[in-house]
Amino acid sequence: MNMENISFWGIHMDILVGTDPIENNYIGIGWGNLGDLKLLEPTRDALKEVLHKNQPDASVASIRAQSSPIFRFVNIIKKGDYIIYPCKANRLIYVGMVTSDYRYHNDLDEDSYCNRRSVKWLTPNGIPRSEFSQSTLYELGAFISVFEIKSHTAQEILSHVQNGKTVKKISNAIEPINKLDKNIEDDVDDLTITKQASETAAETTQDYVIRLLQQKLSGHEFEKFIAHLIQCMGYNTRVTKKSGDGGVDIIAHKDALGFEPPIIKIQCKRTSGSSGEPEVSQLLGTLGDGEVALFINLGSYTTQAKNLEKNKSKLRLIDGNEVVDLIYKYYKDFEPQYRALIPLKQIFVPDISSMQ
Repeated sequence: MNMENISFWGIHMDILVGTDPIENNYIGIGWGNLGDLKLLEPTRDALKEVLHKNQPDASVASIRAQSSPIFRFVNIIKKGDYIIYPCKANRLIYVGMVTSDYRYHNDLDEDSYCNRRSVKWLTPNGIPRSEFSQSTLYELGAFISVFEIKSHTAQEILSHVQNGKTVKKISNAIEPINKLDKNIEDDVDDLTITKQASETAAETTQDYVIRLLQQKLSGHEFEKFIAHLIQCMGYNTRVTKKSGDGGVDIIAHKDALGFEPPIIKIQCKRTSGSSGEPEVSQLLGTLGDGEVALFINLGSYTTQAKNLEKNKSKLRLIDGNEVVDLIYKYYKDFEPQYRALIPLKQIFVPDISSMQ
């Protein structure tokens, strides 16, 4: 492969989009209300003009910041370029190759990703974030929605795509970007910087906590940790024996003796990948009268597993993000040994959800 003509791009899409781009082989950006962007003159000034007409109250800095990712997506990304998509919904990173020019889909709602390019996903099952260095994860948390990937980060990502094999040096691979993109600066307005700083702090801490649980605990120790977390939530828990439990790692109940329903049967996985429908069904198969199932995985779940949860009232799936949220909520009740395992301190960051 001639890496000299290949460019590497990172793209952020909303958490609500989830894995739809993977399932339907595309990447997209917002700004659907601007219409078909190929009808505009291919300059950044033309984009700024239409953005200003659409957002008359927006600041100059905001208009300038928005124009950069749009221009790149429409005019600079080309067929054969690599795309890196950190999916916020399941904490997996997907790598693909662009297979089409920019297209505007007028059959979609304006609030959807009408501006799209087709992609062949090289890692359709995703790569866990824990497989990457912290510096790469930090770069993938860039301030803008479409951004160029530095050569050393691209090298690390490609090594995962090619199963750890050494790949050709690509230090000059992003030179074509600079020639086409030399007049574009990644201007970011203050609000965007503030939002991104909050998101980066949250995401970095999630990565840190999950990495500690995976690296510092054995499978059985992780079960004990989850049992303690459930205890902090007000339940009595018992960790089962290591074998012959039919997939049940923990039994939880509200009453002291464990006779009153519901009895919660819990299975724990400290993997960073996705758990599928067969594993979840195995846990469901252990249920008797008055029993419910809780599956906990530090990674994520396949679409089939999530669909099973929707159809089974006695099933609850908890992924890595939710585990971390529960740790935050009940951290003050942790025993000293678990506080030492996950050393955290409270800080205040802007509330992104309330910022417009």
